[in-house]
Amino acid sequence: MTAEKEISVLLSDALNLVNIPLAPAATMLVYHRIEGGSAPLQPDSVTLTEFQEQMRYITEEGYAPMTARELAALVEAGEEPPEKSVVVTFDDGYLDTYTHAFPELDFFRMPATVFLAAGHIGASTPFPWLGSDGGKPMDWQQVSKLQKAGIEIASHTYSHPFTPNLTKNELCLELERSKGTIEDKLGAPVHSLALPYSFPMRHPRWPSFRARLREALNANDYVCCCTMQRGHIRPRDDVFALRRIPVGRDDDLRLFRAKLEGCFAWTAPLQAFYQRFLKSYPTP
Repeated sequence: MTAEKEISVLLSDALNLVNIPLAPAATMLVYHRIEGGSAPLQPDSVTLTEFQEQMRYITEEGYAPMTARELAALVEAGEEPPEKSVVVTFDDGYLDTYTHAFPELDFFRMPATVFLAAGHIGASTPFPWLGSDGGKPMDWQQVSKLQKAGIEIASHTYSHPFTPNLTKNELCLELERSKGTIEDKLGAPVHSLALPYSFPMRHPRWPSFRARLREALNANDYVCCCTMQRGHIRPRDDVFALRRIPVGRDDDLRLFRAKLEGCFAWTAPLQAFYQRFLKSYPTP
């Protein structure tokens, strides 16, 4: 990340120096854990202090926050999002989303979308795909408090599988069970999905995945799907393959600013090359 960070910050500094903003149409940020302790951070974690600074920056710099569903509606209609549009999202459903992130979202009146791995919510053990240090999930009472505060509660599948390996029926069942569980627990419709793990939507190992996914999304009345592919969002983008910008432990305020300004999107081709030719994936 060091080279990516240095280049992104340098690009941001240079563009601000000559007053030439890149002005991406909209940026969807993705967080995982918001940690308040002193233990070493995982790559996709940020400290509570950093999160506070980032939410304050969004507020003070005049960004226009909204939920994933709200942005997807604009994209689907081909409408230009408001200037400096941003969506704050959280994956998995960690307890610290409630204990650490939620008070800050409430303080800054920040809309957000939380994607739940629904089958693990309420468990007393950490999320299994991250080992013993993975962090525990919220319970449904805590999720309900988020929802009642206006935060969009959405699906991150039911069991958090590597979805390209699923058959059409398995994929449809994952989306159906997750959506149904959340709706039963909260009494409110679920519109948005975020896919677990980072992988390309098109790959020789799963050539028909995108078609299977679209069919499963339509069958279960989802209106948008978010990925871990890097980039920003513009009108008429595919709402079933929305790009997001990750936020992690290397994100000081200079890099965070660069990401919001569009100065991190240059890494998307590097990510695509790595995922296409170098990265290993689970076998079916």
